[in-house]
Amino acid sequence: MNIALMIKALIGAVIVILIQLISTTKNYYVAALIPLFPFFGLISYYIIGTERGTKDLKNAIVFGVLSLIPYFAFLVTLYFTVNRYRIGYSLMIASIIWFTIAILLIIFWSKLGFLGSNAVYRSASNLAYQCTPVIYGGCGYFIGQGIFLTGLHRLARSK
Repeated sequence: MNIALMIKALIGAVIVILIQLISTTKNYYVAALIPLFPFFGLISYYIIGTERGTKDLKNAIVFGVLSLIPYFAFLVTLYFTVNRYRIGYSLMIASIIWFTIAILLIIFWSKLGFLGSNAVYRSASNLAYQCTPVIYGGCGYFIGQGIFLTGLHRLARSK
């Protein structure tokens, strides 16, 4: 029996129980914060860092930052659909939106060839410059992401 696999399953079970317990208290909204603690992120980044090295770990961290986009879309969709549909349908719609944007993110990441931190830096900078004319439009968020990623890369290179 694989002990590491059992520990991961135990962590998942503890998280579910914690969410259930907190959701019944007067501070029920804290239950939405519990899944965002990086329990599984700690495990995955440790594995990537020890098995693949620092360069790939940094690449995975940048992808992790970008993975907030599908989650943000999930939450916005859920917020606007819960008044129109039953909770089950709202969750299904929000999950489809999350899945669609996550697939697009993976395609975007793969097609632009994010194979190292220099590629990440160039692609984030190009994205920021391409979106600059429409700061107040749909690309405004992506400009911020590009600037943030550019800053992350410069900080990493300076060390």
